[in-house]
Amino acid sequence: MVVTPAETVKVKLIHDKLIETPKYKGMIDGMRKIAAEQGLSGLYRGLLPTILRQGSNQGIRFLVYEDVKKILLVIFNYNLQD
Repeated sequence: MVVTPAETVKVKLIHDKLIETPKYKGMIDGMRKIAAEQGLSGLYRGLLPTILRQGSNQGIRFLVYEDVKKILLVIFNYNLQD
């Protein structure tokens, strides 16, 4: 929920740079113009894909962290019982 507006503007800024006359000057300008033209709901377009991406990123990061932590503990002979 928190990152979706920034993600929406980021994607629009990326696409905006490909056209001759860019519509947005930056992140804040983009947020203002999108909110003015489409309302606050315009900033939350793509909410579900953003939630799915962020959730999967965090899930994978958590799993990788735990596995790497176990491997490093074994390599450096730390007692896993403590």
